[in-house]
Amino acid sequence: MASISSYFRDCSIFEFLPENKALQNIFAAGALFFFYCVILCIYHLYFHPLAKFPGPWLARVSQVRL
Repeated sequence: MASISSYFRDCSIFEFLPENKALQNIFAAGALFFFYCVILCIYHLYFHPLAKFPGPWLARVSQVRL
């Protein structure tokens, strides 16, 4: 039975990236934008000065006002 660590030793994240440099840049920009949005949502939910006041979830994590 193969262990999980041996499976991940043979698997690289770079195998999933396309060979084209332009597509790699688009993938990297999309990943950075995604992580930026996640960090921004965490900031708005927990660390923003107005986070202690209740309200709709969408209004708390974004600039969208209902």
